Amino acid sequence: PHTAHRTPHTAQVTLTQADFFDFPRVEEWLHLKGLNKHSPTAELDPYIPTKIVVRGKPNLIKGSNYSDDVMAGLTTFAIAYDNSTASEGNDRLSSSFTMVIDMYGNIVSLAPTMHDLQDGGLHANDYHFIAFKPYELDPSYMMGVVDSGTTE
Repeated sequence: PHTAHRTPHTAQVTLTQADFFDFPRVEEWLHLKGLNKHSPTAELDPYIPTKIVVRGKPNLIKGSNYSDDVMAGLTTFAIAYDNSTASEGNDRLSSSFTMVIDMYGNIVSLAPTMHDLQDGGLHANDYHFIAFKPYELDPSYMMGVVDSGTTE
């Protein structure tokens, strides 16, 4: 369901709200909020985007100096849903996800950051990544900078 539509010059994947339920951690997290894949769309909207479109230009990613091997790589990014209709505090940031995609835009992994980083603290539902970088001692690991939603 997450296969890129490809032409020689572009690749595009559209991830819909229903696709989020292909990732068990998302379903576990929503269950804690009393929601599931059968919940009305209006109840899911504050937590799961209606759709995400990932577009890329493989020829630009590869460039003229690299072989096709570079296209076997992955990239990671994070998104946070700022629920502007909520009051400050609980559910102001209603969700955040960490996504891993291949160079054609195919979704390899999607995880609910708030669920994975809960510590039971006051701002457990506000955690979201704001930066990633490879871990120097072992680049097969990524380090993330987490925003706890507080003002220091």
